[in-house]
Amino acid sequence: MRRPEPLARALKGALRGLNLDQRMRESQAMALWPDIVGDVTAGKTRPLYVNRGTLVVQVASSAWAHQLSLLKPRLLALIEERVGPGVIRDLRMKSGTEPEPDAPAEMPEPRRKRGRADETPLPADEQEQIARQARGVEDPMLQDRLRKLLIANARRKHRLRAAGWEACQRCGCLHDAEADAKNAAPGPLANAPLCPVCRLELQPLVTPVP
Repeated sequence: MRRPEPLARALKGALRGLNLDQRMRESQAMALWPDIVGDVTAGKTRPLYVNRGTLVVQVASSAWAHQLSLLKPRLLALIEERVGPGVIRDLRMKSGTEPEPDAPAEMPEPRRKRGRADETPLPADEQEQIARQARGVEDPMLQDRLRKLLIANARRKHRLRAAGWEACQRCGCLHDAEADAKNAAPGPLANAPLCPVCRLELQPLVTPVP
């Protein structure tokens, strides 16, 4: 008789199959950023999002961006030690307004009041899709945990879209399209519906060779 698989191992396997394990470790890397860089640097920086293995970090000034760029190999090694290999493969510094000394860091999605979790019902077709994915897991407890995780992830996407975030037409990642368009460099891709990372990757392909 086959021995039952430990719940933690089964959950990890299910998350990996749905590509959610990678997303959870990316979120973990962002949460650990203050511990990795220290209090002083954390006060001048803010991790924004992860796109295709690149952690985009807002920094207080171009001087801080240059300093962190020099430390990139060391920072990537420290992140790898904490969350595992292949999660964060690159860092990109995005200069911005320096945060107020006593102001909390702005969240990369709309703030919500603490208390009851978001219970906004999802569309029927989305609920059915989540139910089908969860039914692929035999263990009832694991199935319930996976279903709740999928629902929370779907609701987060709805909140971001309601706040004006849009999906990149190249990779599908949700990003603050309005803010990214304002910060985009002039050129053929200035108004393209792309996230900053895809815009950066495609820029050399559309830039005329002198």
